[in-house]
Amino acid sequence: MDKQKIIKIIFIILSVVLFLFLLISSIKKAIIEVSKKANATVQVFASNRAQMIFNEDVFRSYRLCKKREKTNKKINDYIKYCGTILNEVSIPDEGYLTNISHKFYHYNWRSANFSNKYGRVVYIMNDKDKYLKSGQCFLMLANRFGIAIFKSFLLSVLFYFALILIKKLFTTVLKTTRIKIICGGLILMFLCWYYAYQYNMITGGSGDSLALLNGGLSLVGDIPVILKIMITILASLIVYKEYKICKYGLWTIGFVIIAFIFNPLIPVIPFLSVVGITRVVNTLCEIFFFIYLVKEYKSFNA
Repeated sequence: MDKQKIIKIIFIILSVVLFLFLLISSIKKAIIEVSKKANATVQVFASNRAQMIFNEDVFRSYRLCKKREKTNKKINDYIKYCGTILNEVSIPDEGYLTNISHKFYHYNWRSANFSNKYGRVVYIMNDKDKYLKSGQCFLMLANRFGIAIFKSFLLSVLFYFALILIKKLFTTVLKTTRIKIICGGLILMFLCWYYAYQYNMITGGSGDSLALLNGGLSLVGDIPVILKIMITILASLIVYKEYKICKYGLWTIGFVIIAFIFNPLIPVIPFLSVVGITRVVNTLCEIFFFIYLVKEYKSFNA
């Protein structure tokens, strides 16, 4: 097996690993989103039985707290101290219970019932209650699964083509000492931004934490700064390559625009978010990038 085939196999393995990682992450996110939406739409009819069920554990916990803290000398007013538990009490409002405690009761959208913190089912949804049926939830979940598979596959394919393109760029561009120094500087800049980003994440992204060039531009935002730097560096390398071939061609101008949009210094993405065209711009850049990678892959094989 020659060197080129070994490199391709490594690239394929990395792409498969990326696909599995993105797919698992997307599936976990989809399950959490469907669960949150199912919980947000639940409205329990405020019958006497429902009020007794959803307040029984709350009042029991309140009574146990008073009994336990009554002899606690560190607490001056044990009734006031335990009174915060009563904030979990469910109250009828317009015929339905509000403020059903997530601390004491858990809603299972798959079986459409509530269970207490010990796992015992205490309430089963009926026709008077308002909630998303399990079939609707599974349909939403299947829709998100399909989107997750498609996006993960598309990104892994793009990643594979990008690896091949980067390999070709490095073999064709890194010929002179000057270019090697420039690439080394770009890598050093990338590492500096990365550690700055890590510092900002550790400090919680507060106003007193590190910002880009002290310009008030937080490193935590809509798109991770590491991803912005990677896109900017890759687009700059492509611009350099295309400029040497055809000066001011379509690919040169296109990747100059991409490098400008995703650069971490000028806040272009936040401005696009305000205007409301971030998703459109991201999609157009992805399509442009994909077409270029396919073109380069075909010319590389030829």
